[in-house]
Amino acid sequence: MNLRRQLGCLQAYPKEQAEIQSLLDDLQGLHDAGLIGEYDYAASLQLLKHATDHLLQVDLLTQRAEQSLSLAEGMSRQVALLASASGSGDAEADAWGAKHTFQPFGDPISHITAIVVDRPTRVTADGQTFTRYRIVVRSEMPGARRYFVTHKRFNDFRALHGLLSGGIVRRRGLPNLPPYRTVFQGSFDPLFVEDRRKRLVDYLRALSADPLIVRSREFQEFLFGDAHWRPVEQGYS
Repeated sequence: MNLRRQLGCLQAYPKEQAEIQSLLDDLQGLHDAGLIGEYDYAASLQLLKHATDHLLQVDLLTQRAEQSLSLAEGMSRQVALLASASGSGDAEADAWGAKHTFQPFGDPISHITAIVVDRPTRVTADGQTFTRYRIVVRSEMPGARRYFVTHKRFNDFRALHGLLSGGIVRRRGLPNLPPYRTVFQGSFDPLFVEDRRKRLVDYLRALSADPLIVRSREFQEFLFGDAHWRPVEQGYS
């Protein structure tokens, strides 16, 4: 492909295309008028060709990047749809066994010895896409040593924080929640999701270290209101 034909492929860079075309015309005019020799003409022509080749390579890489991004977005949408179709964690929760019957005014579940936040899953429900986390709680209550499992999104944590802030711990202070979002990372960025997961673990463990908070109706309903459970002897996975 000669240089002029290559220039015709630079529609994505009209300014650069016009500049190289102008330089090529000037070079051709000087050569035709005998003002530059064959060596200088060939060397200058080669420089213009290198510049054109570079722009064509950049354009090709850009197209490939856009195609890859489009493919990744399509796959992401498919994953979100599959996650949504799989339900809100009910199948996994049912595999744990018994559905916990939450009694707002009954004896609270205490003796919490471990809390795990894991398995962040991207879910689409009611027209919204969000990340849902699995929460596993171990309770060593005498005669009722159990694991409990529930699933929450970040907005559920924010709601709990608001309830506790306006209730029994108004003057006691609360641990900080992780930020809602950051300037440089999207809500579904894997690094952001993992950092948030770790911070949510720290948040719940800090709350569970306060007996007054643990026994509060707000905290009990958050962890056990829609939980399933199994005996500690069965372990969890």
